[in-house]
Amino acid sequence: VTSPYGYRRDPFTGKRTFHNGIDLRANFEPVYSMLPGEVIKVGHDKRAGIYITIQTGYFTITYCHLSNVLPKKKQFVKASERIGISGSTGRSTGPHLHITCKDRKQNHFNPLVLLYQPGVKL
Repeated sequence: VTSPYGYRRDPFTGKRTFHNGIDLRANFEPVYSMLPGEVIKVGHDKRAGIYITIQTGYFTITYCHLSNVLPKKKQFVKASERIGISGSTGRSTGPHLHITCKDRKQNHFNPLVLLYQPGVKL
């Protein structure tokens, strides 16, 4: 984890802002789905760059700043299925993977909740 969930100093403005996900070190490497689900959005915007959003159970997971996305909208993916290549698209200071999670009410929550496994050090 190169930048955790929560308040941090924004790398562009230097101001204290809320980081709505986590950044993981990834240098144009394969990205895999954390959990099974349906691809509900594949897109591109100024902030997230190229991204994919997967609906899985009661929440969504969005993988951002990708250089390439493999699945199409409405496609189902398995846990650990390759869904793209990390990159540095959008508002990014360099190659990495930004992951955000939202519940059904569209509230962000810390993605580490989904990655944490008892007995595994992060």
